[in-house]
Amino acid sequence: QGERQKTAKSYTTFCSPEAAQHIVQYLIGRNSQIQLAYEKGDSIDCQLRYDDKLLDISNSHLSYTLKLINLKLGFGKVGKSTKFRCHALRKWQATVLLNIENGFSVQEIDKLQGRSQDKTHRAYFHNDKETLYKKYLACVDELMLFESIHSVDAAEVEQLKIKNLE
Repeated sequence: QGERQKTAKSYTTFCSPEAAQHIVQYLIGRNSQIQLAYEKGDSIDCQLRYDDKLLDISNSHLSYTLKLINLKLGFGKVGKSTKFRCHALRKWQATVLLNIENGFSVQEIDKLQGRSQDKTHRAYFHNDKETLYKKYLACVDELMLFESIHSVDAAEVEQLKIKNLE
């Protein structure tokens, strides 16, 4: 659960195994203590606190990196903006989630991406996080770029939750 900085709207989001792997690699490379613990096989979680800022990347650095990717891919520009930018990634995610078989409704996608609903929809319709999570797990292969997972065993998820609480 989070809140978009731009709109102050709450959102619920989940992380694919592929994204989680890349985030962990980034954290290991960024922090020498974590890297040392990882190389020794020690627990990494003791090095991180719940309120740590995990991704120490400025907006200008992110924009520069996306421009380089856009240039390498040869996407060009739309007006003054490059085609490959954060907004394009949000649109891609929303389109994939909407169009896959047994995909998400527009309302569910809006909740995942932190878009607001009108007063009537806010009053009458509430997304259940557990249902969203189950749907996300069923669709996660469609969102991954380099890997795929074919099944996630509910018992395995519960074991990981217990392990993470230890």
